[in-house]
Amino acid sequence: MLIKCPECGHDVSSTAEKCPNCGAAISQRDKEFVPGEGNTIRLAERTPKRYKAQRIWSWVVFFVGFLLFVSWSHVGELNALLILSFVVMAASMIWGIIISFNVWWHHR
Repeated sequence: MLIKCPECGHDVSSTAEKCPNCGAAISQRDKEFVPGEGNTIRLAERTPKRYKAQRIWSWVVFFVGFLLFVSWSHVGELNALLILSFVVMAASMIWGIIISFNVWWHHR
């Protein structure tokens, strides 16, 4: 039976001790996980680190854009810096939506 590697998401044999792609150890808990059988609590644990890190960075970028917007909005006119802050916030929101889709796709 094939299972998903908890780090990279590649298919790994359930008898393997580590992933042949990334070298991550495959624990007994990972071997017993069967998607769709009431184990939704463990989905956060099974989300690869790269998705968790990207989600955090998307929030950091959003808050930077928000702080830029708040600091530049007191000028009272629409200038390039204000537009830049909107673009940064919109880009981070789109990035967060894409990451959420990737996490969903990884756990389907």
